[in-house]
Amino acid sequence: MSTTATPSAGPLPAASGSTRLMRWVLADAAVSGPAGLVFLAGAALLDGPLGVPAGVLAGAGAFFLAYTAALLLLARAGAPATAVAVVAAGNLGWVVLSAVVIAADPLTMTTAGHVVTALQGVVVALLAILQIAAVRDARRR
Repeated sequence: MSTTATPSAGPLPAASGSTRLMRWVLADAAVSGPAGLVFLAGAALLDGPLGVPAGVLAGAGAFFLAYTAALLLLARAGAPATAVAVVAAGNLGWVVLSAVVIAADPLTMTTAGHVVTALQGVVVALLAILQIAAVRDARRR
């Protein structure tokens, strides 16, 4: 009778700081890219339901696509902690801007527009928190 060694099913090792940085930069790109495509391609269709002018939606979509390209370049460069910290700070700025847009309502958005703006703000805030945690972790190592 022979025995075959099988790998242990124990816990996976913790992700390294650089792996975590890369993970959250790519997650940001995975969210921003599709949002950019939807806003840019669907601006005319989303104008009425969201109460946001098509030009504003298209502009936001183009920004998201450019931002996604920058994130992918950042990931290709290894997602340095300092650059990821800048991305996280920008994301926090986006969250504040989203809250101001909801509160001041300069676009006279519909309820759906307010909900979409709030939801994307929550997602971006979560990404920023995870990016900041990854930056701190990478700087400790």
